[in-house]
Amino acid sequence: MTLDGDHATVDRPRHEPLAAPTWPGGARAAISLTFDVDGEVGLAADAPRPASLTAISERAYGLRRGLERVLALLARTDVRGTFYVPGAVADR
Repeated sequence: MTLDGDHATVDRPRHEPLAAPTWPGGARAAISLTFDVDGEVGLAADAPRPASLTAISERAYGLRRGLERVLALLARTDVRGTFYVPGAVADR
C-alpha cells in the first residue's frame, strides 16, 4: 500500500485481460431469471401502517394464480428459473 497525503493506493499485480465468455449454441448473452415468492409474508408486520386488504389479496393471488402461470411459461419455453421462497410460505 502506498500512502499519498490523505489517499492510499493498493499496489496490485497486473493481470491479463479476461477472455470473453462463451455461451452454448453461440449465444451472445445469458440471463438469470429469479423469482421472489414472498406471498403475504413479504409484508412487514412492523411497518408504520398495517398492510391493506388489497395488498394482502394481491400477494395471495400471486401465489395461487401468478406462480402457476410463471411455472407453465417456463415449462413451455424450456427455460429454468430460480425461486426464493421463505420458510413460512413453503410451510403453507
